[in-house]
Amino acid sequence: SQLECQFDGFAYLPITMSNTNDSKKILVVDDDRFERTRLTECLKQAGYEVITACDGLSGLLAIKSYAIDMVILDINMPNFDGWDFLKTILEGQCRKVPTVVHS
Repeated sequence: SQLECQFDGFAYLPITMSNTNDSKKILVVDDDRFERTRLTECLKQAGYEVITACDGLSGLLAIKSYAIDMVILDINMPNFDGWDFLKTILEGQCRKVPTVVHS
């Protein structure tokens, strides 16, 4: 089945639910609490397990601590931003995971 979530009143993000019983873990990295909450609610409704981080360093810690299947990443964050996060993953200092940039 498919779930549509409305973002900012304009765009729709279709999310396909897995037919298997084991839920995939998605890491949402965003310094904006409202955005983290909105993405988390939508993804949980679609059957995903969601882990959140408020900056890039916390996100890297989550990747090292959990078996993350995908990352939704904000670019503009204080301290360790999304570009630093991506650079660290691409340099192989962390487990590589599919990453969607959301800003």
